Amino acid sequence: MSHKIKSIYKLFGQYEKVVNIGFKRTSDCYKNYGEKITGYFAFSKKERSEYQSFLETDSFPDEYRNVRFRVLLKGDLSVEKINNLLYKGIPTNEIQFIFSSKFSGKNDFIEKGTRSLPPSIEIKVNDNTPEITELGFLSNRLKKGEPLLASELDKYAALMLVLMPDKVDSDFRQKYIINPNTNKPKNNILKHELFIRAKYVEDIPTQISNEEKNILDEYANDIKRIVENELMDAGISKKKMYNPSEFAWLFTFLMQVGYDFEPRILLYSNPLIYLNFKGLLHVLLRHVDLLQVGSNYKGRSTFRYKLKDIDDLLKEIVNHNSENIERHFKNNPNTAYRNKSIYIRGDYYTISIEGDGKISSIHKVRI
Repeated sequence: MSHKIKSIYKLFGQYEKVVNIGFKRTSDCYKNYGEKITGYFAFSKKERSEYQSFLETDSFPDEYRNVRFRVLLKGDLSVEKINNLLYKGIPTNEIQFIFSSKFSGKNDFIEKGTRSLPPSIEIKVNDNTPEITELGFLSNRLKKGEPLLASELDKYAALMLVLMPDKVDSDFRQKYIINPNTNKPKNNILKHELFIRAKYVEDIPTQISNEEKNILDEYANDIKRIVENELMDAGISKKKMYNPSEFAWLFTFLMQVGYDFEPRILLYSNPLIYLNFKGLLHVLLRHVDLLQVGSNYKGRSTFRYKLKDIDDLLKEIVNHNSENIERHFKNNPNTAYRNKSIYIRGDYYTISIEGDGKISSIHKVRI
């Protein structure tokens, strides 16, 4: 069987099937990559659109081409060779055989409607004390010398104040709790401490102090300011966002999201790749169909997933590109990263990450 581009895309590529490829013994691929490799064929948005059009119109060119390949079983292949396979590709006339499962596949690229994420593996833990578990997790990462977000360090300090106060000495306070600019405890730590004490301390006073009230008010005002700004950027005026007959429902919903929000780590690397509250609103208001109600964002590309699946989708997009992200920041620390062509189950995504690891945007590319 000849392995021209038509048969490769028709039988394997359009379905994203995992395949074993064997190379002709006299070929350069055999010399460079060994007898066989395992992975799947990769296509840019332009290539996939072109090949799908050829397939639908029965006009595929009868020719050998270079086809890109994403390796899954790396074996002894170097990073350079893996990248060559992905970015330079394989001359299809050097392929001896292609093996794959006989199961029929599904072409997600042409599927319409709402998509679903594959079911995740759930590990059930009977944990009535999640704060204690979180303290152990953060402590362990610190001991290993792994990076933590500033917000995580504040949460760690607050957990220590409530759950292990005997371990909080003057050195600990200076290192984690005291703001060097004011010589007072950081407000974010005090805010976390108030919330944690509400759960773990039985003799909580029925009234909070003026200082504590000011901290909570400042926290609420910060959330309110972010929500108002993002809604106004979307084209929703303050008058409309507070009007019960217009967008008060959206304002209330986003405020509640903000109260409960903690920065989400999408990739544990160096730096940590994370999404803050402003970044989350950027995604929700621009690219989630249910919330794309502002006049300024109408018509932008939307994720084809339910609102409840967006968190997991964002993690998958980042982790799908984790090797490239980690390599970028290793070679180019504190430098922004951007990838315009991340393919997952029928859709292409663009991701932009700032030099400190903060996600600035993630969106679906229009087909």
